[in-house]
Amino acid sequence: MRAGAEGVGGVACHTAMPRPARTGTRQSRSRVLGVAAVGLVLLGAACGGSGSVGGGPASSASFVVGASKFQIDESGTLSVSVSGVPALTHSGPLGCQGQFFHVRYSQDQVNGTTGYELFFRYTAVDAVLAYANNVYHFGKPPILNQGELVWDAQAPTSSGTTIHLQARVRCPLPSVNTPLDAGR
Repeated sequence: MRAGAEGVGGVACHTAMPRPARTGTRQSRSRVLGVAAVGLVLLGAACGGSGSVGGGPASSASFVVGASKFQIDESGTLSVSVSGVPALTHSGPLGCQGQFFHVRYSQDQVNGTTGYELFFRYTAVDAVLAYANNVYHFGKPPILNQGELVWDAQAPTSSGTTIHLQARVRCPLPSVNTPLDAGR
């Protein structure tokens, strides 16, 4: 992976995210909140789907990557390994319990189905978001806003402009307070 420049708010952007290997069971519901692709590079991952299983109460999160917006209510488990991005290697519960969210590529997200997947992992002091072949490392703790953990920043794009990133997680602040390793 190639590291990008620091963006406003200190967000680092990495590109050329390798295809993740994943297994697991999950129960999720994604909804489109907005549409428009922002010139993001196609992830190109043809990962197989995962099954559904009841997994306790769902956790909620919403994400903004440029003009693309997603909301997910999620529970269940997932095992995923993204080569070169240690922060996105996860095996265990999804949502608040695992501090890990995953929006599947097979869901209608931006202008219908996209082929993009979104991965988000967080601790009390850091967060990493991967979407459309880009890995964004927030490198800072969330702001608590109306019961949500909020990460909000501008990140550089490969074309030299910036893109708005936001993650809103309806979960308590986790006790894990270690920074995440977003790779190179």
